[in-house]
Amino acid sequence: MSLPVVKTDLSGQIVLVTGANTGIGLEAAKHFATMKPSRLIITCRSEEKTAAAVALIEKETGFTHVEGFVLELTSFASVLSFVEKFEKDVGSLDILVANAGVLPVTFTPTQDGWETTVQVNHLSTALLCFLLLPSLARAGEARSRLSRLVIVASETHAWSDFAEGRTGGSGVLEYLNKKDVFEENIQKRYPESKLLNVLFTRALAKHLRLSNRVVVNCVTPGLCRSDLARQVDSPQLKAQLANARSSEEGSRQLIWASVGPESATEDHVKNLHGTYIVNTQVTDPSQWVRSEEGQRVQEKVWVSDEFQSLQLWLNTFDRPKPSRFCPRYPLA
Repeated sequence: MSLPVVKTDLSGQIVLVTGANTGIGLEAAKHFATMKPSRLIITCRSEEKTAAAVALIEKETGFTHVEGFVLELTSFASVLSFVEKFEKDVGSLDILVANAGVLPVTFTPTQDGWETTVQVNHLSTALLCFLLLPSLARAGEARSRLSRLVIVASETHAWSDFAEGRTGGSGVLEYLNKKDVFEENIQKRYPESKLLNVLFTRALAKHLRLSNRVVVNCVTPGLCRSDLARQVDSPQLKAQLANARSSEEGSRQLIWASVGPESATEDHVKNLHGTYIVNTQVTDPSQWVRSEEGQRVQEKVWVSDEFQSLQLWLNTFDRPKPSRFCPRYPLA
């Protein structure tokens, strides 16, 4: 399926793409570079990867306002350090594409005690989004337009659910953090993390008033040939990837969610709030997500003990919390 590349003038705007040294993140950053934002900021896990990605984008697009920041999502401290640097050096943000993600094949706890997929794909991504809400709202208010927060999910979210009884009485994240749960069904972990992305997007949109001038949505790029599954040794997956989209084709979805629809009014953009986007169209997420049970779990994840623990962790730092941007804000 051939999909369009939406183009718009990003003059005067600031764009941030996480995980932009490879795959759809890199290709999305290249597309943004052709739209001439005042600043295009990318994140990678190391100084070396960041510098290489900046040089590549500049070489291939001729755009010279690319900046690279280090962000390691296996560490909450790195997220906080990044946000503090961003607020100091930038302070305003028009488009955030939360793209960075992992697909591990072994159970590996982070230094914060979380299974890597859960922390990188969900917890640290959510923390980053929370902490950058003030910058997004600030830009929306200053420019009298809606800022965009785009979370990269996946159609694989429909392969899983957190049905009643499955977690054995544990909270969803506590359940997913168990080594035996990971090892008993390794192939489900990535879809589970993407399901958390969808639930988080919908919950954030529910609790985030549009008067704050921020629209949040999630988008699936479709199955793409990228480095994401480089650790997976599966003949079936390799066969599927042979007919998959290129990373560039997948990145077009991220661009549409960030700046589309073409020639859209503000009312059109407001209609993207809390939505799940597939092939440049607002689409229903899985039936389970839309079910009464899915909505109950969505709220439980939103107010879970794990999110409250992030609040307690943040409270050890002397910094303002962006509580005014979201009713029942977990980090307030």
